Amino acid sequence: MKKIISSLILVLLIQSIYALPAWINRVPSSNSQTFYYRVTQAEGKDYNEAYTKAFAMAVLESQWKLGVRVHKNDNFDEIQNNISNSINVEIKNMNLPINKVCEYEKNMGSSNRIRLYVLWQVARYGNEEPNFEEFTNCDRW
Repeated sequence: MKKIISSLILVLLIQSIYALPAWINRVPSSNSQTFYYRVTQAEGKDYNEAYTKAFAMAVLESQWKLGVRVHKNDNFDEIQNNISNSINVEIKNMNLPINKVCEYEKNMGSSNRIRLYVLWQVARYGNEEPNFEEFTNCDRW
């Protein structure tokens, strides 16, 4: 009996260590036609570096989805250098609202780096105001 209980506790402990919020593997669907959800992930030596990379990735992926041509000087490093905390991103004379909804930070162990997962609401179209909805399932496993 003790062996079964010990095994069960070990399984639960391992699950809790490797468990991720549900939105990381199953991106939520939007109830609005004005925006969609997107998850980005990035690693960094600290939170700020990982967040900047995750935000830059959200911008680049959104440009691609909107069919905005990404020019040679619109590279990942350039976007990172120009990031602010604004939810509106100016992309080639287009205003694209992006709303950070959830984030999950995971320590990468002995490498002293973190992996940051971010759930965003992104406007489907540029220069239009989306109807972002409240999302309350950030911690749901």
